[in-house]
Amino acid sequence: MGLATSPLTYFVIFLVMALGINHVYLMLHGYDRVIERERDAMLDKRISYRQLAIYTLVEVMPSITVAVIFEIVALLSGLFVQFILHGPMPGLHIFVIVSVIGVALDYVFLNGVFVPALLLDIKRIMVSTPPPPHRLSYITTTSLTTPPPL
Repeated sequence: MGLATSPLTYFVIFLVMALGINHVYLMLHGYDRVIERERDAMLDKRISYRQLAIYTLVEVMPSITVAVIFEIVALLSGLFVQFILHGPMPGLHIFVIVSVIGVALDYVFLNGVFVPALLLDIKRIMVSTPPPPHRLSYITTTSLTTPPPL
C-alpha cells in the first residue's frame, strides 16, 4: 500500500491508548464532581440532562483540548528536529506522523463516542428513581419501643 513503517510505530498504539485513557479519566472525574454538585437539582428535576452534560464539558474539555494541542505540538517538534538535523533517526518522521494522526483521532473519538455515551448515562441517572431508604434508617429515626410497620 506504500506506507512505510519503523520499529517505533509499533509503540504508537500504546502511546495513543495511554493518552486516551487519561482523557477519559479526566472526563469521568469531572462528571462525578458535577453529579455530586448538582445532586439536589437532579432529584428535584430542576436541571435537565443536557445542562449536566454541558456543565461536565465546560469543566473538563478546555483542559483536554489544551492537552491534545500540546501533545500534537510536542510530537510535531520531533518532526521539526528531524528536518533541521537532516535525519539523525530514520524512522522518526513516520513515528511522528502516525502519532499525531493517532492523537487527533483519539480526540475525535472522545468527542464522537464517549461524550454521547456520557449523555446516555446522564439520561439514565435522571430517569431512574432514587432507591428506597435503607431499613436501618427507619430504626435510627424512630423510637426503639415502637414496632416497625409490617
